[in-house]
Amino acid sequence: MIVTQNTNSNPMPYFGLRTILFAKTGNTTIPVATSEFFENENPSDDPCSLNCPQLVLAENSFTSVLKNDFNSFLYELPIASSTILLTLQKWNGVAWIDQTTLIDNTYGEHFATGFYSERDTFTGYRLDWDTVLSAFGVGVYKIKNTGNYFGNSYTSYSEMFCLKVYSVNTANDTVRFEWALNNIFQLSNDKKLDVSLMDFKQSMRVTGIFNELDSDEEKVEIEYQNRQVDVVRDELIRKFSFTSGRMPQWLHVRLRDIAFLSNTEPILSGGSTDYKLDSNLRVTDYNKNQEVTFERFNIVRDGGYPMTSEINSLLKRTTVNFKSKQVTPRHRLCE
Repeated sequence: MIVTQNTNSNPMPYFGLRTILFAKTGNTTIPVATSEFFENENPSDDPCSLNCPQLVLAENSFTSVLKNDFNSFLYELPIASSTILLTLQKWNGVAWIDQTTLIDNTYGEHFATGFYSERDTFTGYRLDWDTVLSAFGVGVYKIKNTGNYFGNSYTSYSEMFCLKVYSVNTANDTVRFEWALNNIFQLSNDKKLDVSLMDFKQSMRVTGIFNELDSDEEKVEIEYQNRQVDVVRDELIRKFSFTSGRMPQWLHVRLRDIAFLSNTEPILSGGSTDYKLDSNLRVTDYNKNQEVTFERFNIVRDGGYPMTSEINSLLKRTTVNFKSKQVTPRHRLCE
């Protein structure tokens, strides 16, 4: 039997699942519910800038989920009767221009307030970038979030996205992670946020490469009194590493504390295993020089999340180890 010790004792911040933030306006406190909380800033073409948009790709004519990205936005309102409106904006080179409101399934999937029965204050949207490309073309986009809580209005924004047409060249040097929110988040010592039944799909494309390293062997043997040894189980556990490009801190936090923790097993629902609620972390590598094909490959983080800074840069890199979600059986005497 192999016993592993969990050495990650740091409490997990819930970036990407902020409950109620508070913005001060004069003497009025306005609760702001948002999945991302960014200033109204203009994009930068400098890849070393914190304002450089995140790359997203899509096809002009949809052929494969591997060639079409999506991003999901989850918000929690202070009360279910609060209002929220999501507007897709596009940068025209001078200013941000409203393109459409995200109020139905035209551009992905709309999650109306109350869609999560366990907690009726959640709302959200999954944006399918192929629909955006078809309607508005390539360019830089973001989502404007406006609402009214207790008679007070507010506005916040998502991160910026640079939408390009998919090709092996535009996808080169990138890795896409996909996961689902089926977790119990420890918000503080005495407060938890339970979204274990939500199954809210998310994905993110980042610069980097995903490589296979080696493998560990897990062997179970039985030795009899006559010194005969039988191998009951002999399995290989494949090992991998993800090496990122330079990324801002908020992007590292989202990968470290949200995406890379989504590796739970199927959970029990009503006494039976519900495989629809398996929040496996999946990776697809798009590097042209990749020797091994990784297409929505199931992985589990295997270690910490170290970050390294560079001189005169606010961007950081990381190298994170993973192991395969499924072992490779080489020999089994019995099941």
